[in-house]
Amino acid sequence: MQWAGAAPSVAELYSELSADCWKSPQEIRFENVNSSRITEDSAVTTFEALKARVRELERQLSRGDRYKCLICMDSYSMPLTSIQCWHVHCEECWLRTLGAKKLCPQCNTITAPGDLRRIYL
Repeated sequence: MQWAGAAPSVAELYSELSADCWKSPQEIRFENVNSSRITEDSAVTTFEALKARVRELERQLSRGDRYKCLICMDSYSMPLTSIQCWHVHCEECWLRTLGAKKLCPQCNTITAPGDLRRIYL
């Protein structure tokens, strides 16, 4: 729907709507009942997904996987930090990334292999 010049009046807008757009109160009530069921089902599904995620995180804590490398998403094998931005990644991940470009993979700060320092977690 395009209008040239001034915006259309309310009457003009209503005249362009077709009669099948208007719904009866019974149809609206039926839609509200169905949408509330869908909302309840999705809330239950979301709640179950959150409970599963909490259980997974608890398992990781019990195994000692508290800290993860954001590149390989695994526990740190040998964590290194850059003295430029202080982000921490595995040694292998840092060196692989710095071999392709001399930027921190997390914040794109210019970093060289000489800027990396071993840390002990």
